Amino acid sequence: MYGYNNNQFASNNYYNNNFNNFNNNNNNNYNNNQNAPNWSKLNPNSWVFGPKGISNQSLDSVLPRFFNMKYNYTPNIYRYGILDNNYPIYTLNTKVKSNKKPNEISRDLLDCSGKELDGQDLIVMKVDKNVHFIYDLIMNDTRSPTFLSQVYSKGVLNLSNLQTRFPELLRYINTNDRNHHGIDFILFLMACYCVENKHNVQVINISNNNLTSVRAFKTLKLLFPSLATIVAEGNNLDGKNFEKIKQSGVVIQVSIGGYNKPLPDFSKCKKHNPYLADENEMSPPNLIQPEIEPIVPLEINPNDFPANPFLISFLQQAKTRLDSIESFFSPSSTMSVTTESGTQLMFYTQFNRNIIRGQNNFASGPENIKNLHILIFGTAWNFAVSRMQYHELMANLYVMVLHGSFLDRNQILIGFDLSLMIARNADTFWITNEQIHFRSLER
Repeated sequence: MYGYNNNQFASNNYYNNNFNNFNNNNNNNYNNNQNAPNWSKLNPNSWVFGPKGISNQSLDSVLPRFFNMKYNYTPNIYRYGILDNNYPIYTLNTKVKSNKKPNEISRDLLDCSGKELDGQDLIVMKVDKNVHFIYDLIMNDTRSPTFLSQVYSKGVLNLSNLQTRFPELLRYINTNDRNHHGIDFILFLMACYCVENKHNVQVINISNNNLTSVRAFKTLKLLFPSLATIVAEGNNLDGKNFEKIKQSGVVIQVSIGGYNKPLPDFSKCKKHNPYLADENEMSPPNLIQPEIEPIVPLEINPNDFPANPFLISFLQQAKTRLDSIESFFSPSSTMSVTTESGTQLMFYTQFNRNIIRGQNNFASGPENIKNLHILIFGTAWNFAVSRMQYHELMANLYVMVLHGSFLDRNQILIGFDLSLMIARNADTFWITNEQIHFRSLER
């Protein structure tokens, strides 16, 4: 019985003699193709390996050994060529009868992503005959700004609206054809680019690409180990498509919730004219308005807690320019709202998140969170904080809870409870989660 190590491809001299035919066939094919591989004849059962620095000879040896050690079976896979002298591409000889189906072999190879070879974590993805054209358009882009500069920034890989933003890729991306792997290869190139340039991807935005399948994304956590969120709005997908990806701990946002919906038009509500039996005017009643005890704002001491200076800056920015608070939030941050019932709080109930009632409203990402704040508060808020609690959950992770009130746009005094999860990296702080609860003030 042979063991299999998930972290390192095992090697065993016992198997070397069993792969002479594989290596000889492979080398002959490669020698015939190394000068100018005919990518147009590449069959759909093909895979590309990265990042740069992976030894071709290591792959030639380890791939058959991998299948034999795991399944006692070696598929007829050979090296077709090397893309740009950096990324070897292997293909399946479909003319040879096999006791394994191509999709089973594909699944096994894709599962190799993240395994160690030559001191690096492998990146594996399916490709098709358009591989050379896509590579040239992306990696040899001479425009300003380049493709790479437009899709990656500060931990966010923005692959949304690809066919609109990059129409030259349109002919090479077909999300409805199972034999087209344009999106797969773009993800491969981005994974290699980020690894080779030490970029840490936390959020991938694939919204509005007319996707009908998530096959290319099932191994994303292996390609991007720090991935926390996938934004998949505007595709023909729902949460069920992402069940396997969710199991790896990645948050999937497939719906924009209620935050981009227009606010209710109360002018269209039916108006009721009161019927008065007595035509004589009645003087208004003399009602005694109960007074709300004024809240004395709390002065936050920046020296009391490590995250206090960051919190003070955040509150000051929100007070003056609410439309520029996105820099305070991490790329994978989320925000949600809950509200008490009551006439004065009716406006805020449309933003409620209530899982029991199926109101799965939330905002994900700095831009969406900023927009939600503007929808709720307008251009600025002015929170009067009366009480505050804070706690360091673990090293460089803090939770802060603020209580107080604010005067809303209808000049109504509203109570709030604001919970912030704040992460720290060296001298940089980010809000990773914000939850705000609106309530009536006690009289």
